[in-house]
Amino acid sequence: MAVVIFVAFALGPIPLFLALPKGTAALVPIAVLIAGSIGGLVLGFMHVGRVRRRRVGAIRLMLEREGYTVSAEPDDAAKTAALAGMPHLEAWLWLKDGYRNIKWTAQSRDGSVRIFEHQFTTGSGKSTQSHERTVIIRGPVRPEARLYLHRMGRFEHWQTSRSAGADITVGDVDFDKKWRVTGDPAWAGFVLTSSVKRLLADAPKGEIWTLGGGVMAFCFQGYADAESLAVMLRRSRDFVAELHPDVRVSPAIASPG
Repeated sequence: MAVVIFVAFALGPIPLFLALPKGTAALVPIAVLIAGSIGGLVLGFMHVGRVRRRRVGAIRLMLEREGYTVSAEPDDAAKTAALAGMPHLEAWLWLKDGYRNIKWTAQSRDGSVRIFEHQFTTGSGKSTQSHERTVIIRGPVRPEARLYLHRMGRFEHWQTSRSAGADITVGDVDFDKKWRVTGDPAWAGFVLTSSVKRLLADAPKGEIWTLGGGVMAFCFQGYADAESLAVMLRRSRDFVAELHPDVRVSPAIASPG
């Protein structure tokens, strides 16, 4: 099908231009080039859409097997619900335009886990950049707990958000070198236990963990496929399980947000 579309765009103008006066036939190569370029763009968009549908479809199958409710094409109500009660995440995770740029959502049966994918662009022309976030939210945790952890790339320190609070070091040279920690220093000791730091030791660059608003949020800066999302779910579950008991809250006492 893709080949047929490309050939139609590339060769379609030829009969029309052959019927033109003699002097204008020289324009045929230019017309073919333009039409072929347009056809290539159309095919590119079709391919990107097809790849996305396959990826999100595989994610949906994986999550539904685990008991999640998934919306591959969420309406505004579903998008709003994914971020309900957590306005701080828009700044902490740089979720430009908030819920409006959410692409798909999922929620566990008991509502304690929410997942969504967020995508937006910045710049224009050759400077256009696409930014993706895959976010897992688990709760509840103590609402007063406030911490932001960002696994840094080599040149990222200058661009990370300070909206969570002051810089914090934990006295672990290797951890302090790799991770930017901001927030409430009083909670850093409760959250960054030895077991949690071991869990984060091999985290990829760009990974973000936050505690705030009564929830824990785990963000991967990029698209996830079904396999990598399953790993993220396991790691987020392990992270919450390793938190100090004074950070966790029983679902019977409080709810997310």
